[in-house]
This record gives sequence, C-alpha cells and structure tokens, in this order.
Amino acid sequence: MVWMSVIPYFLAFYLTKAAVLAVYLQLFPVHMKTHRMVLYAVMAYVAGAFISSMGLHLFICLPIKTNW
Repeated sequence: MVWMSVIPYFLAFYLTKAAVLAVYLQLFPVHMKTHRMVLYAVMAYVAGAFISSMGLHLFICLPIKTNW
C-alpha cells in the first residue's frame, strides 16, 4: 500500500506543475520566441523529471521490507 501510494502523489505533483506551465504557455504570445523556447525547455525538463522519478520508483530493485 505504501509503495503504490507514491504513484498518485508523483502524478498529482507533476500535473500541478504541468497546469502552471500550460497557463504560462497561454500567457506568452507567439512573437515572444525566446520566452517560448525557454518555456518549452522547462516543459521538457519537467516531463523528463516525471519519467525518471516514476521509472526510478517502479524499477528500483530494493527488497519489499525496506518499504515498511
């Protein structure tokens, strides 16, 4: 139960970040190319951090008793 409860926590944490980044995407107009490129880089970083944290949590080889 403890092991599986981390997955919704990470999902909610990163979806909150994605919602804020989506608001910023609507705030910056298309002609602000530098700001948009930085925003895309931050979005890629957040997506990579989500994938790496979920992958680390799912595929780490620790004994089950360490969760207790």
